[in-house]
Amino acid sequence: VLSDPRATAVLPSSAATYFEEETRRARADSLGANDLDEGGTRPMAESELVLQTESPDELGYKPSIQMEGHAFRVAVASDGKSGIAQSIHGVENRRADNDDDDSQPAADPSDNSEANNDDDEAADDSHDSQAGDNDDDEDDDDGSSYRKWKTVILFYSFLSDEKRKDASTTAHNLKTLLADLLQREEITLATFKILVTIVDGCAAQYRCGSVLYQLCNLAKAFNIVIERIVNAPGHGKCIVDSQNGGDKTLLDIFFNCLVRNPEEIGEGIKHVLAHTHVDGEGEVSLAEICYNILNDPDRTRGCQSNKNRSKWRKIFERRYFKRGVDEAPGNGAKWLAKKSDFRKETKNSVHFTYYYRIDPQLLRHTGKMVFACRRVPCFCKGCLERLELPVDQRYVGPCNTCEYWEIFEKPNGTGYNDYNVVELIQNTKEFDEEDFADGNEFTLDTIGFVMSLQAKKGQIGAYVVDDENYDYYLVEFDSDPYQAERTETITLDGESFDVREGEWICKGRWLDRLPNTTKWWYKTPQKCIVRLQVVIHPDLKLMPLSDSNQVHNSAGVQVRQMAMENETFKIRD
Repeated sequence: VLSDPRATAVLPSSAATYFEEETRRARADSLGANDLDEGGTRPMAESELVLQTESPDELGYKPSIQMEGHAFRVAVASDGKSGIAQSIHGVENRRADNDDDDSQPAADPSDNSEANNDDDEAADDSHDSQAGDNDDDEDDDDGSSYRKWKTVILFYSFLSDEKRKDASTTAHNLKTLLADLLQREEITLATFKILVTIVDGCAAQYRCGSVLYQLCNLAKAFNIVIERIVNAPGHGKCIVDSQNGGDKTLLDIFFNCLVRNPEEIGEGIKHVLAHTHVDGEGEVSLAEICYNILNDPDRTRGCQSNKNRSKWRKIFERRYFKRGVDEAPGNGAKWLAKKSDFRKETKNSVHFTYYYRIDPQLLRHTGKMVFACRRVPCFCKGCLERLELPVDQRYVGPCNTCEYWEIFEKPNGTGYNDYNVVELIQNTKEFDEEDFADGNEFTLDTIGFVMSLQAKKGQIGAYVVDDENYDYYLVEFDSDPYQAERTETITLDGESFDVREGEWICKGRWLDRLPNTTKWWYKTPQKCIVRLQVVIHPDLKLMPLSDSNQVHNSAGVQVRQMAMENETFKIRD
């Protein structure tokens, strides 16, 4: 199915031949001309399954899907509560039990070295699993506190019936990946700060202006630094290629087992649908068929019972997602890296740099869609210390603290591997406003999802509004966030609120500002619906009215009396 982890997947010849044969079978070559319809095909029985295309010549290409793989390496704390941590705990317990069951009586002490090593390893594993039940950090011999971590690799694969491979589809897949990890609580927004991605050199998917624009939006929405490292030409295969190769083999086996009449398949035997129903049910999604095959629970976690296989397994879990056609926003809004922002050097452009850094602090500091880049990624001590500098100094000047400065230094005192800070600008020749609006909607949905992870019932949040009298509204959340089931207008206490299907919303009650004040707010009974995509702070810490926290006398007696009659709060400076 795949010759490349990011290439369009073409069905194996056996499946493609099957599709073509089924199409030919729909033609009534053995029937007379009077029995054929205008399209040259015989009438179809209501229960018959045929390919929707009238002729195999009209296919134009072999049935195919688009598949993109991601190998995600994540460190899991020994005291974590996520599904991964619990699974590791269970695997290690079984492994320790198996080691105890398989232990053999010691023979000659001189031949005991290997057995002793195995016992030490089992003891270490048992100690690790016990640490998972302890909420407190363990103490080292020197009294310092530490936490044990285990690094695991998760394989994510995204399947789709559409053949697009561009910046928007890749951004959609990356957002889905991060959303899945956050919803499973395998990473948290509080500790998730940097995402390092290592990719090949495909410009359309990983290293063009439009891609970097999408990464800027994701960095702002999740408030994380995104580092993109591009492999040099001739980098060879990676773990993603091996996993996609295994998926290809499995799909090849299934499609080689297709039968002429699906109804002849015996009960209880796994089978796939490879046709289009003619009774109006619509097309059968080939991506969904492949998704159901690959997402079988018997294979996503691999072998769990065998101690050696579970111990040395490279991929901890495989996770598959199906992206619907046109689910990702259009890619007609093109963005370019501003050429004048690159230093005047030979071959110094976005296509000749292999390290990009999208920093949300830099985005806020400049107020523009910008990224930092350099020719070669370097994580030596000097380069890492540079990234701790204030944002206005972080990417400016020569990188003379790098361990390899003698190699990169130029006669004029600058370096070949210094940072460029580059602005992204619209490509006026190729800029579709409709696709741009779709992209903005996708970004807002991402922000809404991130806020849904932080907004909780009882918290007070702030969100932006189009009101000349207020820069923002304050609201007390009356429910936990949820997604709107349909596009509609919700009316609460005489106020109307428009919501769109799928967007994150939350019920709440407004706070209003005290007259003659700027920082004092009081609770009102007015109910409202808040679209979380416009929330700027989901959990404000306000100071309640108290003997030591009073409204200033200049507000007036009536205002002070009003504050005492209501739940009143002051926003901190």
